[in-house]
Amino acid sequence: MKLGLLEFGTGCVSPMDLVENVLEYAQQAEELGYTRFWLGEHYGTPTAYHNPEVLLPIIAGLTDRIKVGVAGLLMAFHNPYRVAASFKVLNNLFPNRIDLGVAGGGVPPEIGMLLAPDLDLSSSAPKVERFAGNCRALYDYLYAEENASLIAPVGGYLPTYWSLSAGLKNPAVLASQPTSLCKSLFHTEITDHKRDAEKIQEYRAVFYEKHGREPEINLAVAGVCAETGAKARQIREALERPVSVYNELIGSPTYILDEVARLQEIYGVAEFIFLNMAEETGHKKDGIERLANTLPQYAAAASNVYAISY
Repeated sequence: MKLGLLEFGTGCVSPMDLVENVLEYAQQAEELGYTRFWLGEHYGTPTAYHNPEVLLPIIAGLTDRIKVGVAGLLMAFHNPYRVAASFKVLNNLFPNRIDLGVAGGGVPPEIGMLLAPDLDLSSSAPKVERFAGNCRALYDYLYAEENASLIAPVGGYLPTYWSLSAGLKNPAVLASQPTSLCKSLFHTEITDHKRDAEKIQEYRAVFYEKHGREPEINLAVAGVCAETGAKARQIREALERPVSVYNELIGSPTYILDEVARLQEIYGVAEFIFLNMAEETGHKKDGIERLANTLPQYAAAASNVYAISY
């Protein structure tokens, strides 16, 4: 089992909060052996940042091995050429450590008008169409052979492109491009994980048929980890700006990892991205340290940052 982290910045209300709650938190994640550190793009909430792109090179520069990325960039509101150019440079500065995740989420109407003044937001259809078109263009700018000379540096390393999805409503369509997939288990209520896992199996089958290899897949879960279940629930109930999630994992590290192991067996996925819902820096760092100490292959990393081999 591999664990990465997803961060929304909900514990940050000023730029200074970014130092402990994001930058030092990312450094600790690497020391503990976590595989990835992803930042979400979110608007309309009282955080110290909305678009995290500017933080990626800072975090990558403060760390050595952990993969850093955005999950996900709201591509209905971004120019695909600009995004491709930025992330290609980033991944050449930090070779094969930059993840580019795209998502179809929305923004408050007043923000949408600023990000994309020409986009009709009176209904969802134009945004969905713009998102799909921008994602195709972004992929082609990065990976299509005919576009190889359009974005500097010519040649070099390309970022890993991640498609983010919650419902996975069209597995066959999503599998048409050979991208990596992160499926969120916390954006929608799931009453039957075995049935939900059938969508992953369909995606795998179509992906293999089209591309001749197994896809890279991870699952995103959300929760709060503390020494005991009672302490975790206390932290959860005291959150001032809780993100809206489903299927929360609230409890001790043993409980959370047992639940993740159960999901691993059902979905057949080896890597999980954990959205740590705790807001206070101490709670955040304590939670991920306890998880790492409880997972056998990560435990040594708590005392020796080079104990994990990648």
